[in-house]
Amino acid sequence: DGRSCILDMETYTIKQEVGITTLLGEKHRLAVIDKVRAKGGTLMGNGPTTTRALLEAKVQRMVEIQHNDYWAYQGLLDTPLGYASSNREFTNVTRALRMATLLVGTRRDYEYDASPHLYPLTPVELHHGYILAKERIVTLHSGSYAWPGETVRATLRIFDEAGRLTRSEPVTIDGAKRLRVELQPNQIAVIERD
Repeated sequence: DGRSCILDMETYTIKQEVGITTLLGEKHRLAVIDKVRAKGGTLMGNGPTTTRALLEAKVQRMVEIQHNDYWAYQGLLDTPLGYASSNREFTNVTRALRMATLLVGTRRDYEYDASPHLYPLTPVELHHGYILAKERIVTLHSGSYAWPGETVRATLRIFDEAGRLTRSEPVTIDGAKRLRVELQPNQIAVIERD
């Protein structure tokens, strides 16, 4: 790719040039993005962008989290979306949230109630088990939550360990006081702006 190599550690000279596929394929990926957009299409990228030019193209992306609990972190600077294949259990949602991601749905017939309340999402902060977004806060942790410096009317929803809605109530959140949320293990709370 003209940028990558293996160094000889004794002489500090280039021992061998190598190519990193994300650098080698960058121009092609950018051309595909331009072509799809020119035709009015949309795209979903798979994996982290890895280059500034691809990041600046602003294509929505996901990172595959079904293989292990580590790859998600490679994409957190440009996406909070985790793809987890065909696992339909709510534990997959809570697992994704523990990696600071939200599950990219692959079906419309999940047996849990939480999915429609997780999106749309414009991330502001990503944490282990907690995502603060412009539209909502999603968390696995008991704690006090708010949009700093704002007073917000919202709806608090609590989902049990199977993803069933157990509580829904309107709330007003003062950014200085915060809203106290108590959760049991593997429950999630979604605080959604009205």
